[in-house]
Amino acid sequence: MDNGPVQKTRVYLAGPMRGMPAYNFPAFDAAAAELRDSGYVVFNPAEQDRSDGFTPAVEDTDGVHPHNLAHYMAIDLAEVCKADLVVVLDGWEQSQGATLEVHVAWECGIEVRRYTGWDLVRKDVTITGPLPTDSEERKTYPLYRGLFRYFPRALAAIAHHSHENNEKHNPGEPLHWAREKSRDHEDALLRHVMDGDWHGAAWRALAKLELVLEGDA
Repeated sequence: MDNGPVQKTRVYLAGPMRGMPAYNFPAFDAAAAELRDSGYVVFNPAEQDRSDGFTPAVEDTDGVHPHNLAHYMAIDLAEVCKADLVVVLDGWEQSQGATLEVHVAWECGIEVRRYTGWDLVRKDVTITGPLPTDSEERKTYPLYRGLFRYFPRALAAIAHHSHENNEKHNPGEPLHWAREKSRDHEDALLRHVMDGDWHGAAWRALAKLELVLEGDA
């Protein structure tokens, strides 16, 4: 068994921080240590924060950084572009910063994979971007003419549905998809259909499709 990286060597770790106990530093540090033991070169944003003088307490979820967000994003995004591979920790989808880093990686042609321990060569943990990278193939995805112009009211209604349900289920929190709270999309979709709730049915259908396309269904 090959217990180390094959071609990809420089890893950028991305994941949620704000709102997590100790800013999720323990998870970043544990992943970085394991990957380094396996031969990867790792950029760990938690270490960058500590070098700038920010070390959150264990219970801290919203500490005061010595620098503003723009300072950190300028450093972090530059490191993303230097990476051979971006590795995301659990909950990255709820982090605005991590989501931005992932999208930058996709635009730069850098592969993105879920953290599963040292075995990052597994293809089944790869997260692909929403659009192909080939310029001609991208033209076969007419997002405006083939989606927004078809369903402007439906898309607006789903966006409003997301807002209303976030206020209901995650009061006081920024708008986000709390994926861990509900995974029974098929059953929920049919319940919405039986109730005549087409907003909820459409949202659940999109949620299920997103997970299928991500390989996480």
